[in-house]
Amino acid sequence: MKRLAVFWLLGIVLAAPAGAREMSEAAFDRVISDMQTATARLRDATYLFHKQEYVDGRQQPAQRIAVKYRAPYDIYMKWLEPVHAGRELLYRATGNRGRLRVSPGRWLPTLDLDPRGRLAMRGNRHSVLELPFPAIIKNFTDSAALIRANPALRARITDLGRQTHYGETAHCYHLQLPKAQEPRLYAAEVLLCVSLRTGLPLRIRSKDVEDGQLRQVEDYGYENVQLNVGLGDRDFDPDNPAYGF
Repeated sequence: MKRLAVFWLLGIVLAAPAGAREMSEAAFDRVISDMQTATARLRDATYLFHKQEYVDGRQQPAQRIAVKYRAPYDIYMKWLEPVHAGRELLYRATGNRGRLRVSPGRWLPTLDLDPRGRLAMRGNRHSVLELPFPAIIKNFTDSAALIRANPALRARITDLGRQTHYGETAHCYHLQLPKAQEPRLYAAEVLLCVSLRTGLPLRIRSKDVEDGQLRQVEDYGYENVQLNVGLGDRDFDPDNPAYGF
């Protein structure tokens, strides 16, 4: 378990700030344990999701999305400025035959889409089902399992100390993984910043080799995360009068 814990994150190549230091396995084990505990306590959440991805050979525009999430898979999203403003998406694991309900905006018809189908995935690196906190952590643990299975693979962990993102204090960590040796790893490099308030990710920035060079392929932020606010069925009901489905 200790070896697994040490390697389940990735890193981004940054100029190391003053005070950055290499981490021991035991120290990073505690970071992972705390994040797993925070995720286990998560029943629901609201937050502003910041998203920018490199897809189809180009950097996509930055997006801001208001999110409601209820464990394990209920999701409501509404896009805000600057792009796709007014778009809404709803997924409820027990309804609509497992399909996304998407309202592209005023005057356009509502669609029911396969969450992993071509239309739903257009312009996205991940299905909407892979964006909530538990799924994000699973991406990292899956990479850790690959490294654990191959003693020849090595990762490097650096404690970057505290940083501020979206007006909130986080503790940030830098890891580098040998994706050139194991292509199934999630990414080549990632910066992970963990909120001191929630114990969950506040910022994740990933790099990978795309179109022949190392690029930033993901930049995710989680602003004003409010945990266990008591979201109910009405929050995930397409007939909610506050929604535009």
